[in-house]
Amino acid sequence: MKKITFFLMLLLSLNLYSKNYYKAKVFKVNGDVIECYSELPRNNFASKNLLYKTDLNSKETIKIKYDEIESIIVISKDGESYYFERVASRFIYKTLKGEIKNKAAKKKTWKFMVYHNDAIQVFYEADSYYFNKKNELISKAAGVQITTIPVLFRRQGEEFPTYITEILSGAIEIGKNNAFRKMAAVYFEDDAEFVKRIQDKEFKAKGFIELAHEYGEYKK
Repeated sequence: MKKITFFLMLLLSLNLYSKNYYKAKVFKVNGDVIECYSELPRNNFASKNLLYKTDLNSKETIKIKYDEIESIIVISKDGESYYFERVASRFIYKTLKGEIKNKAAKKKTWKFMVYHNDAIQVFYEADSYYFNKKNELISKAAGVQITTIPVLFRRQGEEFPTYITEILSGAIEIGKNNAFRKMAAVYFEDDAEFVKRIQDKEFKAKGFIELAHEYGEYKK
């Protein structure tokens, strides 16, 4: 009986040590690749390092600074791959003179790629990420009542993902579709035919994945 109890406690202990660590490839800025078991990246102020293990059941963790990492591919327990990239965000804005300009932020943040095709990528920029009981990756925003998760696009050849819209929870959204269409029209201004589709209200803010898909089809 004691042997059975000890064995069960050992299994529980190993499960606790392996919880929240997933098979991963960590791509460093210097070109090195680390194959390991990694935790998921976070964007909160306290998180400066990524913890990973070479052995999933090991108690020992290794720490690597976020500044040394370019991207991570995490594989869920179901075998699905998820891509995270640490990169600055680009913002489009209008000056007091009415000029449209864009600027990249200085700070890099972890972004999760939710969709891509040959022409464009779509990212979420959440405060943290986790797998639920169904092994679905969840993007979580900070806050209690009202939360937002920025949605960003990046076309082939662009260095930074650009803010296009956001997922808002806990508040009534007024004028969001118009704001989304204006932002998207400026972002795709080099493709007049596609911009016309946006201005003709073919897409809504909640349909940002559909817009990205249609852009991919348009560019074929």
